[in-house]
Amino acid sequence: MAFVVKKYATHRVPVEIHVPDEEQPSTIHATWKLLPFSDYRETSKQLNLGKMDDSALVERDLISMDDLKDDKGKPLEFTPDLLEGLMELTFFRRALINSWVTAQECGPEARAKN
Repeated sequence: MAFVVKKYATHRVPVEIHVPDEEQPSTIHATWKLLPFSDYRETSKQLNLGKMDDSALVERDLISMDDLKDDKGKPLEFTPDLLEGLMELTFFRRALINSWVTAQECGPEARAKN
């Protein structure tokens, strides 16, 4: 199959969340804005230097999250308030930020942010 040269604006990736005291991880999907390589490299640098925080990254680049459910199994709509609460869960926050790297590098084997 030939590579189609076009603008690739977003990438939807699975986010594996390891919830404390649960044997199996949970999986949601996050859709991220794709950055040109130079912007990705600069953003990674700013994150690693502590000049940009995770919340700013999420606010800027996260488009949506899917497959979220409440404790009764009912689907939840992605909202800023829901995201704000989830970002307070360290295990969720880390998984979501790692999925940004995966999205930018377009693969599940992408390295995680240190």
